[in-house]
Amino acid sequence: LKILEWHVNPPSTLRFVVTLLQLLPEWSLNGKIPVYSTIGNALYEISRYFSELAVFVSRFSLSHKTSEVAYACILCAFDILQKKYSLRILHMVETKFIESVSTQTNSNLQPKDVTLIQKSLMELCPAKTFAKGENDDEEIKNSE
Repeated sequence: LKILEWHVNPPSTLRFVVTLLQLLPEWSLNGKIPVYSTIGNALYEISRYFSELAVFVSRFSLSHKTSEVAYACILCAFDILQKKYSLRILHMVETKFIESVSTQTNSNLQPKDVTLIQKSLMELCPAKTFAKGENDDEEIKNSE
C-alpha cells in the first residue's frame, strides 16, 4: 500500500454507530407505531456524543476495537433514554437490538464484552447533560 501511496483508514466509531443502529428493530406501542425516528434519532445523537467523548480516552483506541467502543456508546444511549423516559418499549427494543447485533456479528459483539467501556463512558458524561427537560415528555407523546 505504501508503494501505491494508498492511505487506508479504518472505520470511525461513529461509522460503526451508524451501521449498528441500522439493526434497530421496528416496534409498535398499543397498535400505534411511535415515530421511529424520534427514538432512533435520540439514540444516534446520544451515541454520537459518547463517541466524541471516547476520542479523549486513549486506552479505548489502544485496547479496544472501534466496533466495541461504538457498541458501548449505543448501550450508553439506551441507558440514558431509559433513565430519562422510563418507557418499557425501550427495554424491549434494546433486547431485540442486542439479539440482532449478536446474530449479525456472529456473537463477536456482546454487552458483557463492552461493560468496562460503557462504565468508563458513563463516568465521563456529566450527569446534567441528559437531565430531563420540561418539554421532553411532550415531545415523546406528540411523536406517538
